[in-house]
Formats: sequence, structure tokens, C-alpha cells
Amino acid sequence: MSKETKRPRWWLLFLIWGAAGSTAAYCTFYGENVGDKALLIRAGAIFLGLLASGFWLIFLSRLPWSRRLAGVALAVVCIAAFNLIYEPHFTGDLVPEFRLRHRAVETKIGQAGSAATPGANYHQFMGWDRLAVQPDLNLDPDWEQHPPTLVWRRPVGAAWSAFAVSNDLAVTQEQQDDQECVIAYRLQTGEEVWRWCYTASYASTLGGDGPRATPTIAGEHVYTMGSMGDLLCLALADGRLIWQKQVFEMMGTRPPEWGCSVSPLVLDEVVVASAGDGGNNALLAFNREDGGLAWHAAGDPTHYSSPSLMTLAGVSQIVVFTAHSVRGYQPQDGQPLWSYPWQAEAPVVAVPAQVGFDRLVVSAGYGMGAACIEVTQAEDGSWQINEQWRNIFLKSKFANMMFIEDSLYGLDEGILTCLATASGERRWKRGRMGHGQLLRAGRHLLVSTEKGEVVLLDPNPQAYRELGRFQAIQGKSWNPPALAGDLLLVRNAEEAACYRLALKAAPATASDTE
Repeated sequence: MSKETKRPRWWLLFLIWGAAGSTAAYCTFYGENVGDKALLIRAGAIFLGLLASGFWLIFLSRLPWSRRLAGVALAVVCIAAFNLIYEPHFTGDLVPEFRLRHRAVETKIGQAGSAATPGANYHQFMGWDRLAVQPDLNLDPDWEQHPPTLVWRRPVGAAWSAFAVSNDLAVTQEQQDDQECVIAYRLQTGEEVWRWCYTASYASTLGGDGPRATPTIAGEHVYTMGSMGDLLCLALADGRLIWQKQVFEMMGTRPPEWGCSVSPLVLDEVVVASAGDGGNNALLAFNREDGGLAWHAAGDPTHYSSPSLMTLAGVSQIVVFTAHSVRGYQPQDGQPLWSYPWQAEAPVVAVPAQVGFDRLVVSAGYGMGAACIEVTQAEDGSWQINEQWRNIFLKSKFANMMFIEDSLYGLDEGILTCLATASGERRWKRGRMGHGQLLRAGRHLLVSTEKGEVVLLDPNPQAYRELGRFQAIQGKSWNPPALAGDLLLVRNAEEAACYRLALKAAPATASDTE
């Protein structure tokens, strides 16, 4: 064998990383052209580059075996050290990210100032009527001159739950070791007021650990649903247990694959909860006072989307996006009114958005897209469902959608998108937010991004108009925000924070100047 043939094949290593690097660079700088899977393609290119480099080193490099074995040993040591220092987290696109293990979160109290503005309540998941709207706030959009100010920041246990707020209490769910806990914090300071814990645990490398659903506050009680099917009623004042039901054991069902994320819906006399996976019921209703079973609603199981009380075609009804359909039920007894089939093997999470007197838009990620349906009632009392349009322009994986005038705003696989509700036509698509959440404050739109930023937008059907942004918390943030008056509460699986948003001063009146 000649000396020339024994030279190391460095050119092959350069070729491997030329291909992997150029693919990753293109997805980084021109991801909009690649499409919704740009981040996944970039991660795949880097992973394949590393895998091919290892194959090159052992089988194709022509390096001396001592150097090959030393390279393998060095790689093993580096991987072990990396694993000790960092832990993997996965984005909503299943792209791995690595963060320091046991990152310390410092409790910090900022300028608390006065109490929140009047109407400072956000009693449940997505707030009043589950619309994620605080209609009367007049935010000051100049965040350069009047940025959001920190009220407090503190560490919290793992969960994708949001806050429910009543007066001076902010209530959420957290994982604490092998227990799920309902914890109430003081709205003005972030200090813990009370907690109630029980043995339950959900853990997933891809999906994250802890409870998923948001508490619901009604009167003097708090209602919560744990990741494994524990439905609780607690006293709001001190966290004392009123009653508790293990719903899935009672029904012979099981939690969905990614844990139960269906937030309780409280009506006049009952609290409505998920019936679990594997049964013939979508929802169950329990008496608010004693937890007795009031009714059950037949249908395919709920997935991850929470029910809402809506008025469609003039009729009040519970609307829920289940595993294979969108359904309407009578609030009094859970009797089915109508259903619209939605065939999907992937999870459905987003709450349907009402976009008119008798129309709904439903959307799901994983390439499914969105559909607008018309729900009408005939003279004989029967219900008809007509599909108005369906397309792939809005694939809402986690986030709710926001209906404003004649437009619908949502996150199309992590990119903010505006659709015309009448036709489904896409008006614009811009702003990679990741799989975050939307909230409306007066005429402005707030987006909490997957990376913990909060973005202020002027919702305009003509163009994307960003007014400001700031880094609210660190780390993957799938939790919906809560807006109690001018106090914005954000959290993720590691930390929670409260910020005060600047408001525009009310214009002076003649009586004010006299």
C-alpha cells in the first residue's frame, strides 16, 4: 500500500460539515423560506453531522488506531461532562435545547407600588369567558419610555399551569417532588400564602413535568384538575380541602399521553372536567358544593383542549375540542347538541375561537391547519354544521386564537399569522414567537413567546406591527399569561414573575379642572 493512500481523509470531514453547516445556516437565516420545520431541519443537520463525524473517525479517517481510540475516548468524556452540566429540553417543535442543570432563580421584590387597577381579576384559564381578553385596559404602548416594571420574581415548581387571580391572591399548580400542589401567592409581593399537596406525578422528557391545567376560582372556592385526574375543590381563603375526586379511577379511564391539561369549567351549579382517555364520555359535571356526579356528556374523549361556555346561534352551550371532533353540549344536563368531525392522530390543544353569531374557528398543529364552521339550529330544533372554509394557513399547536374585528390572529406553528375570518385567506405571516400564548389588553395584543419574552403588538390586518418587547422570564415558556388589571403574571416550569404595565392617563374632563 502506497504512502499516498494512507493519508487521513480530512477532505471527507470538511465535506460532511460543509453540508451540515450550510443546511443549518440556511435554516437559521432563511427559515421563513424553508417553512415551519426550519428549526427541526437545523437540529437534524447538526445531529447527522456529529453522527457522520463519528463514523468518519472510526471507519473512514485513515488516522492511526491510537488516535481514533483517543478521539472516541475524548468524545465519551465530553458527552459525560456535558450531561452533568446541562440537561435537555425540547421546544414545541421537538428541537432539543440544553440548559444548565439546577439553574438558580433568585426571589426578587421590585417596586410593588399601588394595588392593581380595578377589575384586577383573572379567575380562570384565559380569563373572563375564556377569551384571553381584558377589554378595558388602555396600555401605554411606548415601552421605551415607560417599560413594564418588575413587581416580583420567584422560583416555582414544574408545571404548565397558568395563574388564576382573585383580589390579592394568585393561584397556580406546581410539582413538588412526588406531589402535585395547589399554591396561592400574594399578588403584590409573590410571597406564598397557602398550599395544598397530594401524591401525584407526571414526568416526560419531551413534554415536561408536573400539572398542566390552570385553577378556576369561583366565589370562595378554587377548583383544580391534576395531570393524573385529581379534581379538587379548595377554600380560596386558606387552601382547606372541601372535596376531592380521582376522576379517571372513578370512570375506569386514564390520563392522556401528555397528562391532563383540561382546566375545570365552573357553571352555576356544577364544575365540568375531563372524563379521561379510553372511555365513551368527553366531559363530566360535579356538584360544586359536595362533588357529587351531576351528569356526563357522551362522546369521544377530551384531548388537551379545555371546554368553554359559548352562545352560538342564540343558544348557550358548552363547546369542546375533543380527540376526534368539535362538540356542543347543553350546560344543564350534558346532552349532545352537535358535532363536527376532526380526524387527527396528533394532539389537539387550542380552544375553538368564536368569530361571529354562529361561527367557530378550530385549529391544530402537526400539519392539520384550521377550519371555520357555521353552527345553526333549524325550526325543528335540530342542528346543522356547515364548513365555511378549511386550509393549512393556521396550525395552532398550543396557543389560543384571537378574534379582532374581521381578523383572526394566531401562531402558525410558532409564527404569528393573521387570517381573514370570512374567507380564511392569509393576510400576513411574520414574527417567529415559538409556541407561546396570546392575550389581548384593550386594543393591543400581547404575545408571551416560547423563550420567555413578552411582545406588544398593534393588531392590524394590513401588516405586522410590533411596538415593543422585553425578556420577562428565562427558559421554555408554554404557560399562558394572566392579566389582572395592569399586572401581568408570567411563569414557566422554573420561575414566575409579575410585571406592572404602564397605562395611558385618562383625558382630563371639565369637572377635573374646576
